[in-house]
Amino acid sequence: MPRWKAPDLPRGPLRELNRALHALHGRAGWPSSRELQKAVGGHDVVSYTTIHQALTKPILPRWGVVELLVEELAKMTGGRRLPTDTVEHFKELYDRAYSDGEDDVSGPQALPDVHAPSSATAGPPFPVDRVDEVTNPAAAVTTRTDKVTHWTGSAPQVDGSGDNGRRVSALAELRRRITDGSYPLGSTLPPQRALASELGVSRLTVQRAIQGLQDEGWVMSRQGSGSRVIKNGRGERTTSPGRSGRPVSLGPYIDRAFEQDDVSLDVFTLTSESLTAHVHLQAERIHAVQISPRSITMRVMVPDMSLAFPYWRSGDATWDDALKERAADIAHRHLTTLHNTLNNVYTSRLVPSVRFSVRQVPLVPSFKLYLINEVMALHGFYEVVERPIDLNGETVAAVDALGLGAALTRHVKDDDLRSQGSVFVENARSWFESVWQRLAAQDVDG
Repeated sequence: MPRWKAPDLPRGPLRELNRALHALHGRAGWPSSRELQKAVGGHDVVSYTTIHQALTKPILPRWGVVELLVEELAKMTGGRRLPTDTVEHFKELYDRAYSDGEDDVSGPQALPDVHAPSSATAGPPFPVDRVDEVTNPAAAVTTRTDKVTHWTGSAPQVDGSGDNGRRVSALAELRRRITDGSYPLGSTLPPQRALASELGVSRLTVQRAIQGLQDEGWVMSRQGSGSRVIKNGRGERTTSPGRSGRPVSLGPYIDRAFEQDDVSLDVFTLTSESLTAHVHLQAERIHAVQISPRSITMRVMVPDMSLAFPYWRSGDATWDDALKERAADIAHRHLTTLHNTLNNVYTSRLVPSVRFSVRQVPLVPSFKLYLINEVMALHGFYEVVERPIDLNGETVAAVDALGLGAALTRHVKDDDLRSQGSVFVENARSWFESVWQRLAAQDVDG
């Protein structure tokens, strides 16, 4: 087979990943795209064009594509190293390349020939003015931004209607089975080898998925005892007259929202940490072609970090600036990741239209609010606690606001405009719109 030319890339993690993939391809004898497509399961899994681009274009492919190629190429080399070990090595390379792309706000571009409209690219791509440059929160400047990150275009059909979805996102599939009752509360997940065979993935992928479930609090794993389901997200109900809804978690409702053709999310949050984690999972499902939304519209309101916050205080003024800087860094990091995640599903040509905008507001959040597809509101309060916080190796006891994984109350708009759910959703939408248009629109410093 003729040797394939490696793409010209600058030094960095992406080049390191591409060179390693190129070298593995060579050790396997330079099999053609069609040969590799057949080896990984045919057209229903991935197209040969996608395989060719992953090996020859200066892009960051989807991890699912890399995993498929590495597994098959490792088998073709006939070496002593197990394919799963090779996959694990490439996952480390991939994670470094992806993280390096997040450090650059423009993110790794999956298809560089697709461009956003000029209005979206004018100025810095991160739409919250100056937040990415906050090093001293007390000196932060907030200005109005009318620049909306808006990618729009025509997304072609994507190959992958077969097992590729489960192959790429075992975590999402296992989470779905827990929430729909396939794996009831208290039950034990099937053995890893059985799951790997059923989902068409490597055992390493299953191990990572179960670790993800454990990190999210869905299962508890013990050596020799398997993984037991300790949370299923069920038993939730909407509000009704005279009765408050039971606490719910965010994940299942973000899942359902992204299963619609048109996704709309309006969010008021302190740092966007919870939102970012769940949207990243939806991006995995989109890349896996488990879901195919036609459009995504997301507006996020975050506080102006130059405000005086009652949180992040230690009682010692020498630590307070550092505590606030840490919080500002957390908010910036998650918003940047959110931006890059949405940018990537567009540049990968998977969602025809994506609109993402962030505005700072002169309000200190005591609660978080998610307005989902204009018919549902999830509302929850930040709990104020005193806890130890690590600051560059120093442990500082400080007042903090806990929001990640916080219990939320669900309200749903129905046909009865006077029902408790309908009234709450409409009031919440009116409040969000008024703050978005009036408070977030005031220029503090131009």
